[in-house]
Amino acid sequence: MSRQAFSLVEVVIAMGVTSFAVLALIGTLPTGIKSVQDSSNETARANILQEIRAELQEVSFGTNSSNNITSLPSQTNYYNNDGDILPNSTGAYYVASFALVNASIPSSTTDVQFQTTVARSIQVTLAYPFTAPAASQTTSTNYLLAAKQKNY
Repeated sequence: MSRQAFSLVEVVIAMGVTSFAVLALIGTLPTGIKSVQDSSNETARANILQEIRAELQEVSFGTNSSNNITSLPSQTNYYNNDGDILPNSTGAYYVASFALVNASIPSSTTDVQFQTTVARSIQVTLAYPFTAPAASQTTSTNYLLAAKQKNY
């Protein structure tokens, strides 16, 4: 009965090829992990902006309401990693701040301005991670248009 086996040279070559392939796969892990983190952040930011957009539909343009549009710049919202709103900064990953901007439509001659009692552009700045120093945070600035929908 004849036994056949691999020679030492064949085994060393096979191990070298396998090692090279494994190292190449391990080298792609950081890129894959970064892509997953970026995708997660994009999804959370989209969810946060959608929630803010929904809240803006209930904002009053009148001065008699405590929930009026002029109080937005003093408001700060905190969100967790998943984009869910939090009652305070404990456990926050994202922070949203607001600024009011006069809404306008650019034209070739002059910009058409909306009356501030009817429509306002709201600058929403999302920063993350909340616990990092301001210089190390990633920020995203978005503009949302709030228009008066009811007489209140």
